[in-house]
Amino acid sequence: VALDVVGRISKFTGRREGGVIGLTPQQASFVQNAREELLSGDPELMAHYFTRTRRDARLDGHVRRAIAAGKPVDRDTVSRLIGRYSDRLLQLRGETIARTEMLISLHSGQAEAMRQAISSGALRPDQIVKIWQTASDARVRHSHQALAGRKVPYGKPFVSPATGAHMMYPGDRSLGALPEDVINCRCHAAFKVDYLSAVARRERERA
Repeated sequence: VALDVVGRISKFTGRREGGVIGLTPQQASFVQNAREELLSGDPELMAHYFTRTRRDARLDGHVRRAIAAGKPVDRDTVSRLIGRYSDRLLQLRGETIARTEMLISLHSGQAEAMRQAISSGALRPDQIVKIWQTASDARVRHSHQALAGRKVPYGKPFVSPATGAHMMYPGDRSLGALPEDVINCRCHAAFKVDYLSAVARRERERA
């Protein structure tokens, strides 16, 4: 999915082609800044290029030699380095979009399954409680860490005490949640069902 969105590396040009989106404005600024660093001839600025995690480290030797010589990286080499860097940033964006949309689809399908169970009469809304669960690691965003373990009745949204975002399930955008509450979210909703209540109800109906 990510490759369909951002394109694939051409074996003829060595660049990513055929995608339907480009870099974000922030990513484009990263690329421009990296280009200026390499062309600056300033050893400190050029060395900053090594902090860019999406660069192609296999080509670092070109930059090290230029720094040792006290010269900027030549423009042809800069074009090559920046092309690789840009392609890798674009790949990152594609992976982010694909991962986010895949998880949203998964959570949406889970919610739809519960809705169908209710529509069929197998369950009642008052038998279902939703519980927000996180990935329980240091990467969980603050606004979602604040929701960890939060329980709400079926049909009610989770409300982040940090941002005020309303979501029926992690990744839900139908109630106006902003990108920062959705992109790369790894949380999920657990549905707790009071099955004993459902069994008792069916027994009463049979009687």
